[in-house]
Amino acid sequence: MDKEVNSCATRKQSNANRNIFVIKSAQARGTKEKKNYGKAEKNTFFPIKGSMTGHSKIILFIAVVVVGIILASKQNGLRDIQKAKSRSPKNNDKKGIITNRTSFTSLTKIAWLMSFPNSGTSYTLRMVRSLSKKPIGTNYKKEGTAEPVYDDSPNGPFFLRTKPDDPVNMPNFLLTKTHCAGINSHCKTAITTPQSFLKGCCTAVEAYDAALVHKAVHLFRDPFDNMVSRFHLYLKQLQKQADNSTEDVKMYSKSEQGFREYCDAVKSKFHSNSNVPGLTDPAILDSFKSVPCYFDLFLYVQWHNNAFETIAELDLPTHKIHYESYDSHYNKTVNGLFDFLELTPGGVECEFTRGKKYSEYFTLKEKRATKRALRKLSSKQTWESIQHYFEF
Repeated sequence: MDKEVNSCATRKQSNANRNIFVIKSAQARGTKEKKNYGKAEKNTFFPIKGSMTGHSKIILFIAVVVVGIILASKQNGLRDIQKAKSRSPKNNDKKGIITNRTSFTSLTKIAWLMSFPNSGTSYTLRMVRSLSKKPIGTNYKKEGTAEPVYDDSPNGPFFLRTKPDDPVNMPNFLLTKTHCAGINSHCKTAITTPQSFLKGCCTAVEAYDAALVHKAVHLFRDPFDNMVSRFHLYLKQLQKQADNSTEDVKMYSKSEQGFREYCDAVKSKFHSNSNVPGLTDPAILDSFKSVPCYFDLFLYVQWHNNAFETIAELDLPTHKIHYESYDSHYNKTVNGLFDFLELTPGGVECEFTRGKKYSEYFTLKEKRATKRALRKLSSKQTWESIQHYFEF
């Protein structure tokens, strides 16, 4: 999107330059006319003798006004460019994602629900919609309606509305689902740049303007539980594929053995000849590779690193939620979220059913290896947010 932002800036600067050129040209013409003063005809702009006629005064007045407008336009154009630059990411891959956030102050503002998949996203959205009687949003058009939140932003985000009677009264901040980027373990490489991550956070059909986003809710879940839950989600997708295909689809049991078989298959197909990007310590890498589905763990920590960097880049007020806090401190967790989103409870509470714990799927040796690797890979903010999951 940097081409689009640069093109906008270029157009504004070009207009400003053109305005300067017009002013200089007018000045040059005036100078030339003064030099040819004695040769002027009767209707010369500046008369040779006597006071100016009424017609000449009107012309001079109009010229002064026009020059004033041109100067004001130049100044405003440069000010707008400076504002846009002050809101833009400090990278070279903006590609039009950021403009001027003040342009959207009169609209409902987007509050991203940023989550690595299977971290409590669905429950959080469902609970907010039910308890607040307000709509929610999504980056993913297929999940909800085809109705974009903003008429002038057809690329999203979209309303996440599954029933005709879903609430339509808009909140101050619309909680909007995004998984950003770098979540697919079925690939040989992973997205590692914050620039690509930011683009993913803003992408529905195509990337929309991140100036629409004013807050972020950042979800966390135990990485071991998250990894096994992702495996169970994949099993559901496999089952749908098997139901709609005439070919045999490799299935796995929903057990520790099935999980390990799946991890071995993924490692053999996608990661057997590749190293984990960003991890250069051979001792840590060798230890980490012994952990089932270690690549998912790398994606997990990389995702949270990028999330923190993107939040800082956009200067977003942020509210963190750990999935298990819905179980241990439900009222405090929900009240904190509603205060952050400026919502008032007035609907029906959603019962929270905590997902299963899967720490027994991993040996103590594997857990310790994971702790060493993730501690090395994590940013300071990420490690502070997940270290309590490794108290064993």
